[in-house]
Formats: sequence, C-alpha cells, structure tokens
Amino acid sequence: MSHAAAPEVATRRKDITGLRAIAVLLVVVDHAFGRPTGGYLGVDIFFLLSGFLITGIMLREHATTGRISFGDFYRRRARRILPAAVLVIAATVAVAQVLFLANRARQVEIDGFWSLVFLANWHFAAEGTDYFAAGGPVSPFQHYWSLGVEEQFYVVWPLLVVGCLLLAARLHRRRGLVLGAVAVLVTAGSFAWALDRTAAEPSVAYFSTFTRGWELALGALIAVVAGGVGRLPDGWWRAALAVVGLVALVGGAFWLTPRSAVPGPWSALPVLGAAAVVVAGIGVRPPRLGGLLSNPVAQYVGLISFSLYLWHWPVIVYLESVMAPGSVRALTAVLISLALSVLSFHLVEDPARRSSWLEPRRRRRERSGREPFLGPTAARACLGALVGLAMLTAGFAVTHTPTAVALPPSAVGDPEPSPGATRSTAEAELATAVTAALKATTWPDLTPKVDSLGPDSLAAPWATDDCLDVTTTVDADRCQYGDLTGKRTAVVIGDSVATSYVPGIADALKPAGWLVQPLTLQACPAAAVAINDFSGARWKPCDPHHARVLDEVERIKPDLVIVASAEDSIARLTSDATGTKALDEWQTGMTTTLKALTAASDDVVVLGAPPAGLDLRTCATARSTPASCVSQIHDTWWNIKEADEAAVKEAGGGARYVDVHSWFCSSSGYCPAFEGSTPVRADPNHLTDAFSHQLADVLRESLTPDAA
Repeated sequence: MSHAAAPEVATRRKDITGLRAIAVLLVVVDHAFGRPTGGYLGVDIFFLLSGFLITGIMLREHATTGRISFGDFYRRRARRILPAAVLVIAATVAVAQVLFLANRARQVEIDGFWSLVFLANWHFAAEGTDYFAAGGPVSPFQHYWSLGVEEQFYVVWPLLVVGCLLLAARLHRRRGLVLGAVAVLVTAGSFAWALDRTAAEPSVAYFSTFTRGWELALGALIAVVAGGVGRLPDGWWRAALAVVGLVALVGGAFWLTPRSAVPGPWSALPVLGAAAVVVAGIGVRPPRLGGLLSNPVAQYVGLISFSLYLWHWPVIVYLESVMAPGSVRALTAVLISLALSVLSFHLVEDPARRSSWLEPRRRRRERSGREPFLGPTAARACLGALVGLAMLTAGFAVTHTPTAVALPPSAVGDPEPSPGATRSTAEAELATAVTAALKATTWPDLTPKVDSLGPDSLAAPWATDDCLDVTTTVDADRCQYGDLTGKRTAVVIGDSVATSYVPGIADALKPAGWLVQPLTLQACPAAAVAINDFSGARWKPCDPHHARVLDEVERIKPDLVIVASAEDSIARLTSDATGTKALDEWQTGMTTTLKALTAASDDVVVLGAPPAGLDLRTCATARSTPASCVSQIHDTWWNIKEADEAAVKEAGGGARYVDVHSWFCSSSGYCPAFEGSTPVRADPNHLTDAFSHQLADVLRESLTPDAA
C-alpha cells in the first residue's frame, strides 16, 4: 500500500485523502479488533487510488512537458516509499532480536529482506502463507505484500504508458483512446485471472501481482478518462454516485468476511465503490461528500495513512506475544501505532518527500529552497526521536514480562479427582504433570525445543509419512501402524486431530498385537456434516470421504473404531449455523456416523479433541514465563463434548465417549503448554509427535480398559 499522490493533487482532491483515511482505518481496526470482518479490503481501495493518482501525475507531466521522465518518476517513488518503509523494517527487525527466540528472530530477518526488495508478496505466496489462517507465528512483515504488488506494477506500468503515448502519436490517435484501451485490457485480463486463481489457489491469488493488477489498472483507467468526466455538467448524479460508492465500500467491509472469495470477485465491491467516489469528485470543487471526507480528522488520518499502515501490523504482532488477548490489547495496539505513525510521518516520511534527496546536483541547486532530506535541523530532530523510541522499545521488550493468565489457587491445586470419582494410574501421572507445569515459574529444557517447533514436530503420519490424507486403498495399505501382522485391527477416523493421536494409539495397542489403520482426511471431521475448508468454500472431498470410510469399515470389520475431530470444525459448517443450531447439526451428524460405525464394529470410541491452546511459538519469548502460555478450555470444547456424549447415547450400544480434558488441563480448565519436558502442541490445535507418544499409557487404559 502506498500513497503516491503529489502534494498538490492531494490538496485538490480532499475526498481522496478522506478515502485514504477510511481505507487505512478499516484495515487497522479489522486487524486489531477483528471487526469489520471485511476491513482488510481497505488495501484494495488503496490500489485503486494509487493507480488513479500515479497515472494522473504521469499524464499531467506529459501534457506539460511532452515527455515522461522515468528518472523523476522513480525518484518520486523512492522519496515517497523508501524512508518510512526502511525505518519500519529496521525497527521491526531490531525488536525481534530482543523479543523473540533465535529461530523466529531469524525468520523475521528473512521476511524483512524480502520486504526491503519489494518481493514480500511472492515470498509469502511461495511459503504457502494463508493471509487469514496462518499455520504458525504470523510474520510482522506480512502486510508488506501490498507494497510488493504496487512496486512490481510500477516497474511495468510507466513503460506501458509511455509506449501507448508514443503509439498514439505515431498513429495520430488521441492518447486517451490508445492508453484507455490498454487499461481496459489489463483490467479485464487481470480480473479474469483473479477469478480463476481465487477458485484454484486462493492463498497464492491473494498475494499475486497478476491477480491484483486490475485494481491498479482500473484506477489508471479513471485517470485516462478524467478529462472527459470533468467536462460533464454537475448535477444530482454526482452526489448519488458518491453516496452509492461510499455505501458499497463501507458496506462491503461489514458484509464480506475472510471466507469471501478475494481478490476475485468480491474485491470488486470496495474497489468499484471507491471508483464511484473518485469519479463523482472529478472536476467538482468542493468534492461530493466533502464534509464526510474532507473534515480535519479524516484529512490528517489520510495524511499519515502510509505510516499508520506500515506500523500497525508489527505492533499488533509484537503485542500478541506480550499481552493477553482482548480489547485492551487491541486498543493499545491502535494507540501505539498512531503515535509511531505521527512521529515517523513528521520526522521521516514528510521531510523525505519534500526534500531534494536523489535529485541531480544541478536540480538541487535550482531548488535551493528545499532542504536536503535529513538536513541539520531535521536530522537532529529525527535522530533524537528515533533514539528515544528505540530505547523505549528495547526497554519495554527487555523488562516487560508478557501478560500471563491469572491462575486461581484451584488451577494449580490438588490433582486428585473429586470425591466419588476414580483415576487410573496413567491419568494420575498426567494430572500430576499438569499441576507441576501450571506451578512452574521457569521454562524447563523442552524436547523438542520451542524454537524448533513447526511442521516437523507434528505427528509422524502427518509430518513425515504423508499419511494425513488416507483417500485410497493404496494409501491405506501404505499407512499402517502398530503391529503390522496383528490379529486385531483398530481404525482411526476423523481429521488432522485424529491423525495427531495416531502415534500414541499405535504405541498403546502394538504390544497387544493390534494393527492401527488411519482413515483420516484433513479438515474433514468424523461427523456426517457438510463442512467448508478454511477459505470458506465447501470442502468437496469430505462428502465422498465419509462414504468411502464407511465402506472401508464395513469391509475391514475392525475390532475397534476410534473417532476424533477438531473442536473448531463446528465453526465451518456449510449451513453457517451457529449456537444451538450448529450444535444440533453436529450432534445429528455424529449420531449418523456412530450408528453406521456400530453396525460394522462392536467397539466405537469417540475420543475428545485436545482442548485448543496458545501457539507456543508465539507466547514463548525471550522474556516470557510458562504462565504466559497457559490457556483455558473454551466453551466450544465443552459444547462439543456434550453434543458428542449425546450422540453416543443416541447411537446405542457399542459406542462410548472418552473424556480427555484431564490429560491436558487441570480440573478447573487451565491448560499448560507442556507436560514434563515435552511441548503438548505443535500449534494451537495439534499435538506434537513427542507428546502423542507420551499419551500411550493413558490411551491404552481408555481404549482397551478390560485388557489394561
């Protein structure tokens, strides 16, 4: 995201500065508070505005001088973008060295490099980053993808503009006709590609310059036709167009969600809305909606919007590691971001833009009224402010202990069960480990280490064996565990959470001669419900997978069927049901599954999911304590437990439910990030391979109680 307008353009079009304010506030508030759900589309508005302003500047230069200077163009871009962007990169990398553990700090350095060379979008696309569902700690540079898109577009677009102008002159055609035709082609072609790639590869499409080019090109097209629009008579149509446009872009931010298909087609809603406001204001003084968009607050926020965009995301990411989630953290992030933005705008961004930095020596002499960037006065003020800011940031990072969950005495008290209840030996050992972890004030020597957690730490069937998705008979034959010649067979059904249990299940059953056969599919719960994938589209493989699993169970006739599903699956129902309706749908689907399974096996176990926790890679920092990574069992987990228990009861004999929460949490629902010297989870939802193996004894007691 950038703000490419020359000062005089911004002054003439206060409505555009106001649109900048709306766009950046939508992004910042969405990232901080999670509302409005489509606020992230503010970036799309910036693309439209940038294409309009940049192209307008080039066309005015050509109309005035008869040429377009590439040198001047890129000098303006450098003065506008580089000082603030480099400052934020440097500060972000520096804080990471103090706050994060070594591996994550190193990753921040890598991300910072790709951001510095304006290739962050392709870097994140190549890493498989999902903008809305990160699989690990979020990069504080993830928002730099939009700068990469813009700068890559502006490597090519000025060449096209100059080429079109030369062609128009040679053909004796109006320049607007040729350039407009090219802008239409780029807009249409890029939008068509966005539609295709969003459906096929949504994560890559989100970051791709080719799927985003249409937004900038549409702004360029408006700049091309601006002369004709400006000659149109003023009237009610302009006001109506501006109102409709503003409603579209703001309404879209509240209506669209992270599950919406973007950038194609739904990015068109805010982009076309912003386009309507821009068109309505061409040639009108004051612009339409002037009071709403040109008031002093909107103008100032629009003025500092580039700095605000750059600072807000690293501030949010860093506060996530040192403060408990909630509205206080979100508000703190917004206030800190605003303060940093004001400082960097007035001390770095604006002085650089107004300076003669990068100008040829001759031109610097001609423009003697301009102070060089970081001249004596500005340099002292900037240096003093940045040194003070660096000291405050470093001091905060070094001395501040991240906010931890306030644990009541009952959370770390007596691990014994309540009166009348019994606890097996293995359960008692885990309860003791939970209590010890909750009482710990320093980090033990964990294996695997926090700094090495990642995909390789997940259960081996997933991490190394390529047995997360068992979708064919060939996969089933290849993905077998336990005693491969065993006389008895246990089938594991469900999603990636079920897969994470497989190492422990295999260890538990192998000594007694059990073959363990996973029949899992990622993101596909065991319950017979229609589910969406994490992008919001229906997870089509899930429906045939349910049918195939039942056929396989009927064929195998296993002695034991183990069912497990992630607790957050209920949030992805295709019906979009919530609350009681969602739980009813889940219970009905689970009952259907269990009835079909009990018809083919005498013993069906519903194994509760590990309660979701914090991401150890995020909450564990150079200054954190174990209490900083303690989580609480969410209401969703308890609701799913009740629904599963009700489904087991409805399914009748042969089905049973195993409550696992005491394996991971205290009786009052507090869950440590490790037990003994082993991290429990590789991410918020999935067990580490090491801890799955550690569950072998308690799984043996729960799955084969008679034998145990």
